[in-house]
Amino acid sequence: MTPLGDDQFVVVLHSGLFEFLYQIARPLASAVFRMQDAAGPGIDDPEFARVVAEIFWWREVAGEMFGPEYAVTDHQKTLANLLAMRAERFLLAHELGHVSVVLSSPGILDEAEEESVADIAALTWSMLASNLSSNEAKDPMWAMLTYAGAELALQIWNVMSRLNLEFLHGVHPPAMARIDVLRKTLRTFCDSDAMYDTITMAAIVIERAFTQVHQIIDQPEGHAEMFERQAKLLVSDLRRLLEDCSADVTPDYYRFYEAAPRLFARGYPEQVIEEVLMQAVDGMRDTLAKAREGGTFIDINSRAFKQYKLLFGLTEHMPEPARLIFAHYLSLD
Repeated sequence: MTPLGDDQFVVVLHSGLFEFLYQIARPLASAVFRMQDAAGPGIDDPEFARVVAEIFWWREVAGEMFGPEYAVTDHQKTLANLLAMRAERFLLAHELGHVSVVLSSPGILDEAEEESVADIAALTWSMLASNLSSNEAKDPMWAMLTYAGAELALQIWNVMSRLNLEFLHGVHPPAMARIDVLRKTLRTFCDSDAMYDTITMAAIVIERAFTQVHQIIDQPEGHAEMFERQAKLLVSDLRRLLEDCSADVTPDYYRFYEAAPRLFARGYPEQVIEEVLMQAVDGMRDTLAKAREGGTFIDINSRAFKQYKLLFGLTEHMPEPARLIFAHYLSLD
């Protein structure tokens, strides 16, 4: 929120905010909104943590939202969409809460107090908006999702704070302290403990999932071996595919372009870049150096040349930002 003077303000929400929230809500829904006893399609908490970490990696490296593929149902996608919409609404209402504070109590509150008041206002307006909707007021699920969306926004910020990534500008109290304020505020809307428990049900489940993420961030040793094993398997599969598709005089582009995207979609971009792409670049540079030293044309039948061509050609068929980043690392400049 930026004051312009004369009681006028500008609230800026980036166009990619909803996409960002949805990118996190989607694997979250896959991890926590499952059939009974965690049956059916979905990912476990360690995989959720890895997916979130890779989404943040792409955001930092490419400035765009991207990430690996994982199991997710249409129902989970719908829930993720609803949660992201309500998280975005809470963040917008929070900024409007700052406007309300400036208009009603200018200069009275310190920054931390103003943030708390803005959070309370945001939750109040969000819950009222849900109650005023004739369709949503009839079903407590909507109140549950509205409240869960508010906590989701703060849980995401909490993870990014732990990773030293920027999500919100300015000075803010710790995310968990803000969530505590939200829960105390929510109780004022509830006529009974049973109603409170119903509305916070989804938020509690989400909190448990993010608690697992925090534990993995703080103590990655317990899952490092599993992630390393999966990354090595992916690198091995990619190398084997490259070897197979570069065995003949003419590279097997059709097979490679059909199979490789499924492998790249498994994630682990840092390991793929370092152990597959960079090795291909090194091999191509060696091939070029030998041609220069011998004063001859490049050996187009060399494995290194054919594998480099396969990878470089594949990048043209990749979605952004993967195409841009992988092409950058395959550059010979």
